[in-house]
Amino acid sequence: MKYFYTITFSVFISTFSFAQIASDALVLDFGFEDNNDDSPTGLSFTNNGATLTEDRFGNTNQALSFDGIDDYLEIPANDAYQMEDFPFSVAITFKPEQTNNDPAGLFYNGSEAASYGGLLINFTYEEDSYTLSTAIGDGQGVGPADRNGLRVSDVSADWHQVVIVYNALGDYDIYLDCVQSESTTPSGSGASLGYPSPKPVGVVGVNHTSTIEPNYFFKGVIDELQVWDKALTESEITAYCDITALNPVYNPAGVTVFPNPTTGIISFEEEMNQVIVTEITGQALITETTTQTLDLSSLEAGTYIVTYETTSGLKGNTKVVKQ
Repeated sequence: MKYFYTITFSVFISTFSFAQIASDALVLDFGFEDNNDDSPTGLSFTNNGATLTEDRFGNTNQALSFDGIDDYLEIPANDAYQMEDFPFSVAITFKPEQTNNDPAGLFYNGSEAASYGGLLINFTYEEDSYTLSTAIGDGQGVGPADRNGLRVSDVSADWHQVVIVYNALGDYDIYLDCVQSESTTPSGSGASLGYPSPKPVGVVGVNHTSTIEPNYFFKGVIDELQVWDKALTESEITAYCDITALNPVYNPAGVTVFPNPTTGIISFEEEMNQVIVTEITGQALITETTTQTLDLSSLEAGTYIVTYETTSGLKGNTKVVKQ
């Protein structure tokens, strides 16, 4: 079992140093504050009922809430994220609220009714805890012989950050809250990765492979979804699972940044010794010392981490949205 978060937290609060996760193979990147894909693929999803809510940072209207009844998202079919070959990786940040034992869908990149296709990620309530499951479908049917996957049990009803590396058929590394899971239960005996033809849309928040109604809808909040057309390395997962991404409300001084969202200038209630603006993935973009304001007008629209050190020496971080 591999633990990453303790080391990363120490680096963060003591040195303001961040590792940068590779972005060359990022093929899907949704933050859900809008419906735009921030990866080079540049897709936009169609929202069927999910509503804006607070994200894991506590910021309003920066994540999507799914009602477990009929809310879901549709992502246009695209070969960039509907990979034909291994390896590839997926990360998703979410908070479950469901209390039934239906295998609710978190993310499917190429399935449809009566056909498991591409990658599938489900979340199921089971006796006061949850089971996370993932599988690869062959695009042919919905029986055990049409999928090949793993399950991780005893997952709590909290915010979770999941990274799954699909190395090859049946060889999947699941990192739940930055800890690699060694205790998994195989599911299915599928022998290939495939999709229905033509490829269907990808979906978030629903398992729609059932041949009968209703479909299995996810109830809870989803904050981030990324897909890479590569196997993330341990160092890249370390960077992605930095404590600022998983538990970013490390704000001991109660520092407020305003306005947030912003179109350019942000201000602090007091002067800061040091401020660093980074991407969620950890790449430092702006560094200032002895300041009470920052100019973010040069940054593209998106979500950023503002890491601070107050004049009294307190260190922390908060999230800022640049419009």
